[in-house]
Amino acid sequence: MIALNQQYVETDVDRSWQDQFLDMLPSLNAYTRYAFRHLPLDSREEAIQEALALALAMLVRLYQQGRGSLAYATALARYAVAQVCSGRRAATSSNSSDVLSVAAQRKHHFHVERLDVKCPEDNQWRDA
Repeated sequence: MIALNQQYVETDVDRSWQDQFLDMLPSLNAYTRYAFRHLPLDSREEAIQEALALALAMLVRLYQQGRGSLAYATALARYAVAQVCSGRRAATSSNSSDVLSVAAQRKHHFHVERLDVKCPEDNQWRDA
């Protein structure tokens, strides 16, 4: 077992990025909702949450570099939306051989469709 010598004490500097993110959250949310308005509801909510997670990760990284004062909601949101649209995910690595990966679908020019809905043309269930 590895024991740490020092206890971690959270300082005001550590919490300042959280306060800034909470202040930016309404603007980030509005920007991402508008950017993903064309997506179906289930995909839209997932894309919005991914963009917010990426914006948070970018803000934390700016604070780690000592450049937290340079972060603006619009710039973070715009870059996060671009990352989501290109298939980037906040918590996972991109796998171009994974069929469900947006990056793989874009790279190999295909898309995955749901099979549990009716076809709009003939109102019949699709065969798997």
